[in-house]
Amino acid sequence: MPLRNPKEQIRRANEAHILQAAEQVFAQYGYRGATMDGIAEAAGVPKANVHYYFANKKRLYQRVMAGVFDAVIEACAAFDRNPEPAEALRDFVVSHMELARNRPDALRVWGMAVASRGQDLPDDVMEPLKAWLADHCQKIEGWITAAKMPMLDPAILFHMIWASTHYHATHDWQISKLSPEASETPMSDRAFIEATEDLVQLVLRGTGLQRL
Repeated sequence: MPLRNPKEQIRRANEAHILQAAEQVFAQYGYRGATMDGIAEAAGVPKANVHYYFANKKRLYQRVMAGVFDAVIEACAAFDRNPEPAEALRDFVVSHMELARNRPDALRVWGMAVASRGQDLPDDVMEPLKAWLADHCQKIEGWITAAKMPMLDPAILFHMIWASTHYHATHDWQISKLSPEASETPMSDRAFIEATEDLVQLVLRGTGLQRL
């Protein structure tokens, strides 16, 4: 439902702009290294404006992380688009690769939060993803019982896919530098599409859902 209050529209637009800038700064410097001055500079607004919408750095960081977790959960939803395992896993891989391509800073912030073992985050921040993982591990176990997939640990499969796809955001510089061209620029769209399909094939063949 569209917002009818112009002041509310302006407030939300300003918050979104600051959150986007904060995501970039947290992705570059982490929570400890980021400053409200740096975020204000990245947003192109006075520091007082940042404090007007977000009382302190911790609150701003938690809002950024909430958006990051929402993006990851949204990418996970692709798994439910198809009732068959091969198509579900394909959609899951593609969705997370698209997230890595379109929101690399979000996944860099995520990676830093995981590396710091969730410092400065609420204790229950992982609960939605934990619930999603438990529910979809059961779904894969159902496919295994129905002989649609070979025996495997569903949790390890999901963690492997997250690690492989998110790597293209958190380690994109390394990927580019280790390429034959040793480029400083990110992967081209064509190369990224090829990498996505290669990863899909690795997952499907590794799970026995597609033969050579």
